[in-house]
Amino acid sequence: MVRTVMTLGTAITIAVLVALPAAAQTPAAPWQSPGFSQPGAAPGQPSQLREDFDRDPVSGWHYSCQHAFVQAGNGRALATRGGGHAIWQAAGPVSDFALKFRYGYEQGAGDVFFRSTETPQGMQFYFLRLEPRQFVLGRRLHAPGGKFPEKNLASAPVQLAPRAWHDVMIQAAGGQIQVSVNGKVVLSASDPQPLRSGPCGLGAVGNSGFVLYDQVMLAPLAQASAGPSGGSVANWP
Repeated sequence: MVRTVMTLGTAITIAVLVALPAAAQTPAAPWQSPGFSQPGAAPGQPSQLREDFDRDPVSGWHYSCQHAFVQAGNGRALATRGGGHAIWQAAGPVSDFALKFRYGYEQGAGDVFFRSTETPQGMQFYFLRLEPRQFVLGRRLHAPGGKFPEKNLASAPVQLAPRAWHDVMIQAAGGQIQVSVNGKVVLSASDPQPLRSGPCGLGAVGNSGFVLYDQVMLAPLAQASAGPSGGSVANWP
């Protein structure tokens, strides 16, 4: 790992801790600052598990991607690029849950996975791809030989302004999955053969750019049998 401080532009200072792939010999090129202000804390009581990336060491995460902790205002956010994910090991395997986070991008698309499960065909998991103009929810298979076939479950047009924060929430109860952006439900899907439980992670799609995450919160659904729309979230407003 390489710890450094970069100053970009006239008044933007970014403190980063970059995790590099084992084969890399030099740090990644400096990233342009997205110029975000630090998002404020969400109102109400915190969830059962929360991460804002503001304090060192940031523990409970495993990184299979290039990442940095980007200084913004009085706090920090997690920035990722280069494919792969920041895997939330401290969360353990998640089943019926609500995952909420603040998301922003300079360019490219985010990629969130959850319920990563080993199957006879290989590792399968749900993914939510956060593109600037649409969200895609589906299942992805990490098959032998480096193949990654996907099955889309739902997609919806979403207009996400760059260099701004957007509140995203994923709710999953059994095979019912629902996604909201800035308080509005944008897509929902039903999987007749759902993946039941597994880790979750946050990342970016390939080398298309870099994206940021902050105020990540995870809570179990208090009434999972009611489904995402009817269930309430424990300790969440």
